[in-house]
Amino acid sequence: MAFIENPRRAPRAPVRCEGRVALRAGGYFPSPTSDYGPRGCQVESPQAVPAGMRVFVELKNERVPGPVELSGRVAWIAKAPPWRMGVAFDEGSFGAADVFFALITAAYPGIDTTGQSPDRIPEDAPLAPVPPPEFSPALSEDEVLVLAALGPGLLAYQLRARLGDTFERARHAIFALLGRHYLAIGPPAPEAAAAWLRLLPPRS
Repeated sequence: MAFIENPRRAPRAPVRCEGRVALRAGGYFPSPTSDYGPRGCQVESPQAVPAGMRVFVELKNERVPGPVELSGRVAWIAKAPPWRMGVAFDEGSFGAADVFFALITAAYPGIDTTGQSPDRIPEDAPLAPVPPPEFSPALSEDEVLVLAALGPGLLAYQLRARLGDTFERARHAIFALLGRHYLAIGPPAPEAAAAWLRLLPPRS
């Protein structure tokens, strides 16, 4: 049986932090995070930058003391605009990043889904949306992408095919949604999909 593996090696919370990214080569740009964890974060660059480039990240969130200043390297970057990129923090920044993550998860109860998503799912697993919570949840762009592509429900390999070139980055969001209990392994759920559709931003 073939499986789709959970790519997460460390916890990550889908939280927006105001950020500023400075390049070692010079210059900086403002960018909010779409997720943050004690070992890295995802931001958006105004231009393509090479993987492996050294960067310095300053982050702050309105609910926690800050800012926190971290160093790292570009672990990956999208193949086309918008230039989303993942930053992996340097070992020397782990202590500060751990403290900031603890503050974030305390300020947003339930946002840390560590241990709640599976390590892998079968390719023929039926995935379906769960009815959204009563409040409007904060979703990353990739989570919105997955929910819109999933509709009432698809087998995991069908969702991968529908996501196409965006699957590798969206794979993180699939497991994050499972961990947040916004997706489940089960039969199609048209009513839940319709409820999500009313919450999701319109797609261009």
